[in-house]
Amino acid sequence: MQKPLENVKKAVAPISRGIKARSPMKKLILIIVATVVGIVIVGTGVSIVGMYVGHWESPIVKDVAKVLPVPALTVNGHWRSYSEYLDAVATLDYSFNQAAVLQASGYTVKPSAQELRTMVLDRMAKEEIINQVAKKRGVSVTKADIDAEMKKLADQTGTEAQVAAQVQQLYKWDLATFRDKVIQPYLLRQHLQDNISGDATINADPAARAQAALARVTTGKEDFQTVAKAINEDATKSTGGDMGIYAKGEKDPLIEAAAFSLNVNETSNVIKALDGYYIIKVLEKIPADTKTSTPEKVHTAEIFIAVVPLDTWLYDQSKTQKVTLFLSGYKWDKDGARVVYSGKKSSTNGNTNTTANVNAAIDTNTTVNANTNAAASQ
Repeated sequence: MQKPLENVKKAVAPISRGIKARSPMKKLILIIVATVVGIVIVGTGVSIVGMYVGHWESPIVKDVAKVLPVPALTVNGHWRSYSEYLDAVATLDYSFNQAAVLQASGYTVKPSAQELRTMVLDRMAKEEIINQVAKKRGVSVTKADIDAEMKKLADQTGTEAQVAAQVQQLYKWDLATFRDKVIQPYLLRQHLQDNISGDATINADPAARAQAALARVTTGKEDFQTVAKAINEDATKSTGGDMGIYAKGEKDPLIEAAAFSLNVNETSNVIKALDGYYIIKVLEKIPADTKTSTPEKVHTAEIFIAVVPLDTWLYDQSKTQKVTLFLSGYKWDKDGARVVYSGKKSSTNGNTNTTANVNAAIDTNTTVNANTNAAASQ
């Protein structure tokens, strides 16, 4: 980075060369212009140094950051601006003053300034990584997707006006900003999870393990529920895969199609769903009761092997990305795939999860939803 003084010399030199041949008045004007240019360049240089070294966040620095395209970080050469970083820090600082946000994100006290900066930089870096890998895989979010999610949120919480009021209270955002900064990244993650769930190469290992499990309970004659207790990767592990009793319309259609077509004690082939690989065994069938208008029901057990989770896949992807941070003391931990602070330590206010749950602090289905419902009930 060039020193501010060198920049001043370069900017003033052409003006200075023309002063000698000018009239006294013109000389005075040129001197004033040169002085102003010098002051602006020095001031700008000082502001940039203050941003990166002193972590300045004053209103003047915010104004400079909006005018000058200076980066807070880059991912594979793609900038995320310092202005965006400052706005995010200010929003998070404000939102953590709300008790509901503090609780939703798992903190006992408000994070320190250093913690907030680390959270924001970590989130920005990971969002940019997601944007880039999603683009490579042809995954995107449309306006219609965002509109549908906003409608769902409004239906869950009451009205769009209630959502808008809560967003304003929690983050000082309007709904357009909320759509851009929360809904779009949220849906992109969902779409990317769906995309990698259907990738046979990425999920070769869980697919193979599901086939091996099927062999154990069919040709191997092992007890279905014993195998489920040993290998299931969801909440049914402790109950031997027991899925309970259910009617049509209560489970994934793919699972229901198998469950209601099998006879008691029959086992399905491997069923590929969005979240993983299922093997279903029918334990009991309960016929419909026309007198009580009770539909046909079925009692099943499952063996479940999860697809590769998005966060696991992203962690591996993140370790191969070139992430550069420009604020002093902050760096990208390639092995941990996260932003860490290596400068002078400040108080962490007693918190231990300094980068863990910033997403929960700005989450469409926890903070906003919970607070809108709470406001409606008062």
